[in-house]
Amino acid sequence: MNLEEHKFFTVDEIAAILRCDSLMLYNEIHRGKLKAYRVGRLFRVLDSDFHEYLDERILQVSVDITAEKKKRRAKK
Repeated sequence: MNLEEHKFFTVDEIAAILRCDSLMLYNEIHRGKLKAYRVGRLFRVLDSDFHEYLDERILQVSVDITAEKKKRRAKK
């Protein structure tokens, strides 16, 4: 891995980008949903890992929406 080609984000930076609470992101890290590197007491997230996390969340949301639509159709 060539580190010159990558950027690391702090959890607070990602929280600002996503407009969410940083505690939620720490929970995602501890649950293994968001890959992060520990540097001393701090966490850093590689840009490619952040993008992968977003891609997985987008896919999950679309799957959830599709499943919900199927449930609604089945009830009719």
